[in-house]
Amino acid sequence: MKMYKFIILVFLFFPILSHSESINQKNSLYQVQLIFISHKSSNYIDFQKDFVSDFFIDNSNVEIKKNNCLVTADYNCIKFENDYKLENFNDYTEILKKDKDLTILNHIEWIQDFSEDFLIKIKSGDDYSEDIFDEKLDLQNINIIGTGRITKYEGTIKVSKNKFHEININLYERLKMKPPGFFSTEILTLKKYEIKQKIKLGKINYIDRDNFGIIARVKKIKDF
Repeated sequence: MKMYKFIILVFLFFPILSHSESINQKNSLYQVQLIFISHKSSNYIDFQKDFVSDFFIDNSNVEIKKNNCLVTADYNCIKFENDYKLENFNDYTEILKKDKDLTILNHIEWIQDFSEDFLIKIKSGDDYSEDIFDEKLDLQNINIIGTGRITKYEGTIKVSKNKFHEININLYERLKMKPPGFFSTEILTLKKYEIKQKIKLGKINYIDRDNFGIIARVKKIKDF
């Protein structure tokens, strides 16, 4: 796949170090780096007469307002005192921006331990709110929308350690569907993705789906 090969080449351009997956201390800190991209310009799905959208479920989550903040036990993200010493994905995002077939939807990085599970918020892509308000876009079921802006992508990402390190993604994708007929109103649809993938510390992990891709790396933070 052309897009997959491009992603691999981008990240081979920089040195990538592999680390052991073992955790020596329960509350060791880890840096999670993530780039969420769209690699297909289409914002539509084919018309399906009996199509039923998935229902949107909004879970409590942590919003990353500034990269490389520290997620705390009370589900806030505060300044990490050594954030300036950490590597980041900034150079990678600049390279990816040069590809006209790609759109960077999110670039987020944060610090956490694995003492409990944290759901990190994802909300990005086209905003359908105004079109719905102006009745240019039809909602056949109000259960597909959440709170705030009605964006193309919305959901959560969780990185955890049980027997293995894993990334768990619960992501909703909203797309338009155009019914037949010249005067018909476009319909907003919702599809849920539930993704669970094992990851190796220090290595680039790429998750690919039809319309989007997720690049992720988890690194143990060494003592400065």
